Amino acid sequence: MKRFLGRLVLGIVVLIALASIVAVASGNGYLLKGVSCTYLKGHSTAHIYDLSYFDSREVKNKTPQPWKENTRLGTLKLTPEEEGYHELFRSAAYLVIENDEIVFEKYWDEHNELAVSNSFSMVKSVTALMIGIAHDEGLIKSLDEPACTYVPELCLGAEKNKTITIRDLLSMTSTLDFDEHYGDPFGFMARATYGSDLAEVTYNGFTAQKEPGSEWEYLGGNTLLLGFILENVTGKTLSDYLSEKLWTPMGAESSAQWALDKKGGREKSYCCFNATARDFSRLGKLLLHRGNWGGDQLVSTKFIDEMVTPLAVPDGNGVEADHYGYQIWLDEQGGEKIINYRGMLGQYITVIPSRNLIISRLGHSRGEKDQHCPSDLKEWIKMGKRLAEEA
Repeated sequence: MKRFLGRLVLGIVVLIALASIVAVASGNGYLLKGVSCTYLKGHSTAHIYDLSYFDSREVKNKTPQPWKENTRLGTLKLTPEEEGYHELFRSAAYLVIENDEIVFEKYWDEHNELAVSNSFSMVKSVTALMIGIAHDEGLIKSLDEPACTYVPELCLGAEKNKTITIRDLLSMTSTLDFDEHYGDPFGFMARATYGSDLAEVTYNGFTAQKEPGSEWEYLGGNTLLLGFILENVTGKTLSDYLSEKLWTPMGAESSAQWALDKKGGREKSYCCFNATARDFSRLGKLLLHRGNWGGDQLVSTKFIDEMVTPLAVPDGNGVEADHYGYQIWLDEQGGEKIINYRGMLGQYITVIPSRNLIISRLGHSRGEKDQHCPSDLKEWIKMGKRLAEEA
């Protein structure tokens, strides 16, 4: 029996070694990291506490501006049904902020006020905000300039790509043939997330399939190109530019961490920004006040207003993509405009301007989409409204 077990273990080791050699030789070496960061850690996909598996860069803060705490904080309670909903979708944090004061705050399991977790795609909206700032500063002359002006690699050998504008990338209407299938181990997103060269992955022959600006499709490759544009026009890393233009001026209470493709490499502009729930919520406050922070206009009102204006472009089914703006999700419920930063595992920063309300929810899973809006998000919004209305 011992001899059999020994041979079995040896066989498994040999198979793993051979699989590793084949993966590397075939240009799929990133699969090894993907497996080691997920399945070998007991997960079937990326998760909110995976920062330690990647190289990252600090987004520095300076002088903290703590949130004001409303007198109701600590007195409001979730109903048993609401508690059950949080448990069902494994919430980590839930905050309700009204008139710039925290009225409700709760954490689950190991998460707490100081814990950082992955933003996933919420940071796409942050990348858009930085494009707005670069435009405000004149580093980008016009959003309607060809993206090739700032990232020439995009247009090598692809005639249609030459007409893609920065606005097309912001609005996800470039029609570039990236893919967004997170379950495909050989797909673009897996290569970008677990690979070690974002530029090589992104400039790998992707071509506009239709007239740029004519059709909406949600693709993280657009955001990667926006990140490259920011690097080129600012001469800075995304982390340093974010720290200088937003994180420090907004008075973040903690530094943040942004995952890179390799040590000293590039930030994943579509993903993987790690911060606390309270600091994430500042991004909601920035939109609520149309780019103004305590009297300082960090992002122009003009850009913010454009960013949260619904698109008038059809998706692949011919339906107008009025649920999206510039790298941000939009909705209307009960006649009220709702703005959402969204991440794939139920990371949300929701802004309801008519109520001066911000609702932030972080967690491990989310519901199924219903008309482009995840079912659980509707519940977090309903819950937040109830709590804010409670005297």
